[in-house]
Amino acid sequence: MVLESATNLGLITRASAEQHIGLASLRMQRTLSFFDPSAGSGSETRVRLFLQQHRFPVRSQVAIDGVGHVDLLVGRSLIVECDSASHHSDHREDRRRDLAARELGYSTLRLSYSQVHRTWSRTSEKLLHLLRTQRHLAGPAPWSG
Repeated sequence: MVLESATNLGLITRASAEQHIGLASLRMQRTLSFFDPSAGSGSETRVRLFLQQHRFPVRSQVAIDGVGHVDLLVGRSLIVECDSASHHSDHREDRRRDLAARELGYSTLRLSYSQVHRTWSRTSEKLLHLLRTQRHLAGPAPWSG
């Protein structure tokens, strides 16, 4: 999380981050093989790593027409947004984006900072339960009318 955050904030370059990864122990390199400089926050990194470690298909910072960039796209149709009070103060915009995503057939799951960092064991258990239904693997099913 720290390496991704430092890269995202411009405190170190991607090349420097990759050099640090290359110098790490083999055990640490396995963990760092999931390094993604496009991650927008430590919360996003934590959730993405959890999903990757459980072998769920996940991509960071995916652009969806009419919605914008989403933190994580799990499978083909589940958007996971990792919210924090300091970066998500405009809930009207969040709701507009959620409705636009729903209209395109995506489901959106918003996780708070507290859910990701304070009650992670409970949150991750519920997330696994949700993902085991495999609904996220189906493509978006837009509203018809």
